[in-house]
Amino acid sequence: MLDGFENLLVPSFDADLRELDEAGIRLDVRQSIAHGATATACALDCGLTPAEQRRFVAIACDEARGRIHVSVAPGALPLEEVVELVAQAQSVGASHVQLGCPAGFAPRSDADVVAYVEQVLAR
Repeated sequence: MLDGFENLLVPSFDADLRELDEAGIRLDVRQSIAHGATATACALDCGLTPAEQRRFVAIACDEARGRIHVSVAPGALPLEEVVELVAQAQSVGASHVQLGCPAGFAPRSDADVVAYVEQVLAR
C-alpha cells in the first residue's frame, strides 16, 4: 500500500557525465528516505540508454531494500521496450509502474487502452 508522497529520483553521473554514479544514486535513495518519502520514482525519460535505465533501477531497488517503494515510469517507449523494462524492474524489486502510452498511441476507445495494458501485463 502506498501512503505518503513519492519523490522523483534523478540519475547521478560521474564527473565526466559518461557513467552512472552508483554512490550518488544510493545517497539520493537514502536522502529520499531521510526526508520522509515513502516512494521514489526513477526518472527514466532523461536520455538514458536502455542499459543505463536497467542499471539505474537495479541500484535504486538494491539501496531501497524495502525501506522505500521504488517505481518506474516507462514513458513513451515502444511496447516491447516497456515490457522488458517492467519485467526487469519487477525482477530487481520495483514496487509499481506508472504506465503511460507509447509515442503515437491513439486509442479510439477505452477498450484500446485496456488492450494495451493487458499486452504489457501479459508478458
